[in-house]
Amino acid sequence: MKKLFVLMMIVFQMVCYASKHDDYDDDKDFRISIVLPQEGSKPTYREFKSGEEAIKWYKQLYEGIKFTQEDKDIVKFYTDGHFVLINKTLRNGNPLEKLTKEEQEQVKKLDEALSKTIVFQDLITYRYETLGLLTRLYDKEKFDLQEIYSGGKFTPEARHLLEGLSGKKYKDYGFMSTTVIRNSTFQTRPIELVIKVPRFSHALFASLKDFAAFPTQYELLFPRDRLLIFEKYEISKDMTRLTIYAMMAPLCWNIKDCPDLEEDNIKKPYE
Repeated sequence: MKKLFVLMMIVFQMVCYASKHDDYDDDKDFRISIVLPQEGSKPTYREFKSGEEAIKWYKQLYEGIKFTQEDKDIVKFYTDGHFVLINKTLRNGNPLEKLTKEEQEQVKKLDEALSKTIVFQDLITYRYETLGLLTRLYDKEKFDLQEIYSGGKFTPEARHLLEGLSGKKYKDYGFMSTTVIRNSTFQTRPIELVIKVPRFSHALFASLKDFAAFPTQYELLFPRDRLLIFEKYEISKDMTRLTIYAMMAPLCWNIKDCPDLEEDNIKKPYE
């Protein structure tokens, strides 16, 4: 049933996109627009060059989609910073039951709002993290943050100590805020995630008029439990930033099809 619903959403948004975009060729068979890339082919990831470009693109994408007032209210509630404690609780590996009844209801509403939109083009988005990201992947008893980061900079030993970062799989148990414009928000945080998002991923562009508390953050908001596969990393020349290049795991219809995608988080909500 879930697979059928997502496929229906894909087709619906494709139709809306095709009917609104000038660059769509009516003479072409529409079915070719929803064919997945061939196995082994390398996707081309879209990178937005300006906030205006992103807003225009998503306005066109969302034309024809009906959002309820409740959808708009809960997304704006989130973007205004009211989910900080909820996300902190979830990211620390706690189950939903640890939230209050009111918080659980807010999570339910945001789950519903974020289930209505997808991206049907491979794209790049960015997220800026504190060092807390590393503590969710490394055992604190075996990993001393002071050895890799001190005085606002990564230490010379950091490159060696972080060698195991490439290949790790990190699941964000909270709702994941990103920005489609590099360094547009939280740019002083020491960790940058450069995320490749595969087409047909659920996400909502929250910097449109009806959703945004802060429109200039150009926020692309993802549902809970997104899995990121860290491909490689680098530390800037001035040693102030760790950039991690990651791939968001694509849709997986059946857990049996994805046996190698178990996360490396130290604490999991189901343990």
